[in-house]
Amino acid sequence: AVAPADSTVIPPAPPPGRKVAAAPGMAPTPAAEGPMLLRVGFGPGEEVLTPGAQTQLAQLAKRLAGSDERINVKAYAAEVKDGTAARRLSLSRALAVRRFLGDQNVAVARINVTALGAPGDSGPADRVDIVSIGR
Repeated sequence: AVAPADSTVIPPAPPPGRKVAAAPGMAPTPAAEGPMLLRVGFGPGEEVLTPGAQTQLAQLAKRLAGSDERINVKAYAAEVKDGTAARRLSLSRALAVRRFLGDQNVAVARINVTALGAPGDSGPADRVDIVSIGR
């Protein structure tokens, strides 16, 4: 039987434990998140890393620089004016963390950045969570 031209054929799932490359033109499946490695706090409206945050990030960078571990930098910011302003501020925070880790010899290609704006959980509003997403 021939499928209509506008249909999509979905290949069968790979066996458990086997990684499959994404088809050309398709985004890879996002990695499952692992444990939280570090939470960096920010003052309201602030996007600059404090000396204490830099110390914590430097310790994490030592661990990451010698491995092929990938991380997700998830940034949040309390809503100040609107959701757009919160998302911009959270992006600035995430990029500050990525830049710092890159300066500490962590490959930035292994750092995913997600700017989420106002948090939807019970955690602090002004923060960046760094989560392992495996290798």
